Amino acid sequence: MKKYLMIIVSVLLVLALVAGCAAETPKQEDEKEPTPEPTQDEPAGFYVEYNGQKLALGMKFADVKDKLGEEVRPEDVITPCDESDLYRDVLHHFEGLDITENKDGVIKEMSTDNADEAAPSSATINGKVKIGDTLESAVSVLGENEDYPLAEDMFGLTYTTDSTWVTIFVDETKTNVTGFYFMPFGEGW
Repeated sequence: MKKYLMIIVSVLLVLALVAGCAAETPKQEDEKEPTPEPTQDEPAGFYVEYNGQKLALGMKFADVKDKLGEEVRPEDVITPCDESDLYRDVLHHFEGLDITENKDGVIKEMSTDNADEAAPSSATINGKVKIGDTLESAVSVLGENEDYPLAEDMFGLTYTTDSTWVTIFVDETKTNVTGFYFMPFGEGW
C-alpha cells in the first residue's frame, strides 16, 4: 500500500511541476520586449516639432504625412547599388525639413539644411530649440553634454538616447544653431 501511495504522490508531484511550467514559459534570450512606438502626443526622448506635429524616429511616416504640408520637391528614393532589397529609403523634402522613411514606412532620419542659402526652418527640437537660437539657449533647454563648451574643431553638439542620435550644428563662431540631424542609435535599427 505504501508503494502505491508513494507512486501516486510522485505522479501528482510531477503533474504539478509540469502544469506549473506550462503556465509560465520563460522567454528565450533572443526574444525582446516590444519597444513601444512613440505616440503623436508624447514622443519619447528627442523629437522634432513641425507644422504642429511632433515627429520622432520610429514613428510611421504615413500617420503624419498629410499633416506636414506640401513637399517642396519630389522625393528621392535611395536603394543599394546592386539593386538588392537590403534597404529602400525615401527622402521627403518639406520646407526647412527633410524626413527619411525606411522600407517599413518608419521615420528613420530627420534633418534641416544648415546651408547659408537654405530657407529658414520652422522645425524645432522638442518644441523649443530652433535654427537661429544661441548655442547657450539650446544648451539651457537640452542640457550640457561632454562636447560643451565646444572645442575649436567641433561643429556642433551631439546628444544620444537609447535609440536616437541628435547633432545640433552651429555657425563658425559657435554662437548660433544652424541646423540639426536626427539619426537612429543603438539596437533595434
